[in-house]
Amino acid sequence: MQRAKKVIFTPGRRVAKGELFDDDDPFLKGREVLFEHVDVPAASVPEPEPAKPVAKKAAPKPAPKKTAG
Repeated sequence: MQRAKKVIFTPGRRVAKGELFDDDDPFLKGREVLFEHVDVPAASVPEPEPAKPVAKKAAPKPAPKKTAG
């Protein structure tokens, strides 16, 4: 695994400091000096969580109309 040493800006992409890349990722080609090798056990690489459904709020009920009387 390779870890970004600092924030990197490229056309259409921003890489955060510490972001991890596979050693064979084509993004690293020509940018090797911006990364450092790290040993990461496979179990410690977090997998992205699936998006959780968002509960919709019920629309507020309109106030009751006053009757003349």
